[in-house]
Amino acid sequence: MIKYKTIFARIEEVEVIKETDKSVTLANGSRANKQNSYEKYFDTHEEAVAHVISIAQQKVDKSKRELAYYEKELSDLKAKYNIK
Repeated sequence: MIKYKTIFARIEEVEVIKETDKSVTLANGSRANKQNSYEKYFDTHEEAVAHVISIAQQKVDKSKRELAYYEKELSDLKAKYNIK
C-alpha cells in the first residue's frame, strides 16, 4: 500500500507492506514509527499536503509574533534614548 511520508516540508510517496497503530514496515524491510519529531506518515497525499502547509503556517505565525515583539522592543529603546 502507498503512504505519504512528510519530512519537514518534503513529501515522499513510500510503499508500506505492513502497518500497525503506531508503526509501518516499508518495502525495503525497515520499520518506522508513524509519527516522530521528523517524520509522519499519512494515508493520502492531501493529508500530507495539509500537514506541511499547517507546519509552514505555524512557522510564519511564530515569526510574525517574534517580529512584532522585536519591533516594539526597538521602538521602546529608541524612545527611551530619544533616537529617531
